[in-house]
Amino acid sequence: MDTFNFPYHTVRHIYPQGDQQKFGRGYMYAVKPLLPIQRTFILKFNAMNWLATGSGYGMQDLVAFYELHEMWDRFTYPHPLYGNLITRFAKALEVPEVLDNGFGHTQPLEIQLIEQPL
Repeated sequence: MDTFNFPYHTVRHIYPQGDQQKFGRGYMYAVKPLLPIQRTFILKFNAMNWLATGSGYGMQDLVAFYELHEMWDRFTYPHPLYGNLITRFAKALEVPEVLDNGFGHTQPLEIQLIEQPL
């Protein structure tokens, strides 16, 4: 299984809403989930160099990684707190514009991954 090797980002977590049913007078009934939680991770990159630099961290490398996996194939995401997690892309990759006079660096970008619990 391939590893998402693009380390220069911050990550935000989104936990699932859970199973809740709203009844009259604002009463909420919650049920403990039967399956493991499936977190979403929002990865934020301040910029990325468009050209592949040989280090594997460029936008061309990210595009190639996405085209290899798209939104159906799983890969390992080395999470800074939880270690290696099995994930896949939760949204299609949106390649940002290159900055004017930015020497090949892109606008900031976000990537959404979704955990694939075993």
